[in-house]
Amino acid sequence: MEHLVNICDTIPIGIQMYRKLIVRVAEGKGLPKSTGVRMDVYVEERLVGRTRLIESHNPFWGEEIEVDLADDELILEAILLKKKKSNHHSFQTSEIGRITLNLDNADKGENWYSIVNHKSRKKTVINIRMSISYEELILLTEDKFQKLLQILFDESTKYQIISILSKSTIPELPQLLCLISEKCCTTAKLLIDLLHRELYQTETTKETLFRGNSLSIQIMEHYMKLVGCYWLDCLNPVVKLVDSTASCEVRERCLHDNSTIEENFNNLKHIYEATTTAIFNSASQCPTQLKKIFFFLRKNTEEYFKDKSAGINAVTGFVFLRFFVPAVMAPKMFGLLTSYSSPHSETSFRLLATLLQKLANRQHFDTKDSHLDRFNEFLERDQKRLINFIKEICNYQENEPQRTEESPNIQPQIPFVLSRFCCCLNENVELLEEHLPDKWVVTFLSELSSITDEMKFLTKKWKTNQAKRRQEAEYQQTRKKSREGVPNLLSPKK
Repeated sequence: MEHLVNICDTIPIGIQMYRKLIVRVAEGKGLPKSTGVRMDVYVEERLVGRTRLIESHNPFWGEEIEVDLADDELILEAILLKKKKSNHHSFQTSEIGRITLNLDNADKGENWYSIVNHKSRKKTVINIRMSISYEELILLTEDKFQKLLQILFDESTKYQIISILSKSTIPELPQLLCLISEKCCTTAKLLIDLLHRELYQTETTKETLFRGNSLSIQIMEHYMKLVGCYWLDCLNPVVKLVDSTASCEVRERCLHDNSTIEENFNNLKHIYEATTTAIFNSASQCPTQLKKIFFFLRKNTEEYFKDKSAGINAVTGFVFLRFFVPAVMAPKMFGLLTSYSSPHSETSFRLLATLLQKLANRQHFDTKDSHLDRFNEFLERDQKRLINFIKEICNYQENEPQRTEESPNIQPQIPFVLSRFCCCLNENVELLEEHLPDKWVVTFLSELSSITDEMKFLTKKWKTNQAKRRQEAEYQQTRKKSREGVPNLLSPKK
């Protein structure tokens, strides 16, 4: 569910069915000789995606097509096409065969599907490996979840239910909890409590603290991306600079375009200094919610280890290793760049991210990375600037006003998020029953059961209504055809 924040912003508040289809076209076996083959995927008569054209008897596409479905879209067709010979840049295709599936009864997961090539003399069979993932989810109104959320985020329980869910292996759970807690305005309190608990319950050193992948760390990671998108604007000029800069490759065996080690070193040094300056000057842009978390994270860590450097290390790990460094390493994923304009760009971003990572870890390059050891003096020089920056973003004052841009509009996603979260809870019922105190088993799980039953009832009702609508449409179409086929007996003969 890495794409939850991209769910359509037009989901209305109310009962609605959310439907998503993911088709992965993997490969084909035994295709006829041609100048190229591809798969076009349709839902009803709507083209939703197509694979690239491959010249092979056994093409491997390995491509995924993801689409949101309308209420009346039920029939999936995957059409195998071959390219016709053409001397022009444009070309035409002809159909070899197709796979037709009804989503209501299609086998989910990966399967082999057979297509009979009727155009060949021997009517050969072509095999296509394809996987289908189809999800239907009733979206309830927010008021249906109020009691469940009150129990979940009750501070007097010290978020014990969420702590139990940390044992879950559902990958989308951290992002769902992040969005729901933000909707309930409790994310900062929740994270301060969870990170404090992890600090005191996990055997670790100050160098490896919060370097794992626990539930609290994953929620924090999602939260920084959610409220910190405006903070990342400080990198916009830097990203454009890196993308337009000539090669930064400093390994002699990888040199190209007649560039030299010295030129490339100066290029890399220039973008490193521009990036660190942009980040260190952005402390005032740090969201208030994050400053509050960083303040308590630093304070609690220093008290636990009785070492002031431990608090700085903990905050640096989150801010750099889980926020700025990933954004520099993959600027397209963070919305900072749509595409690379230079063949050198990807290497330049990777090298820049490596330098920032070393800076955050307070490390130097050794003989294994001798091509970068000239940067050690700059990494040493910037340690003081890094510490001052971390101290500044930890400088939180109680009742500090929150800027308007720090409140992301997540309201359109909430109906989906809440309904999906209840599905995740249902997948962990046994875990909750085993670890919840008896009084919460009755209140929390009975409330969850009530919501689940309503979702099941509405899903069944929706499916029944859709079947009736489809039958009515087919009946009307049949009547129309029959009327067109019956001659008008009152009309005069010619």
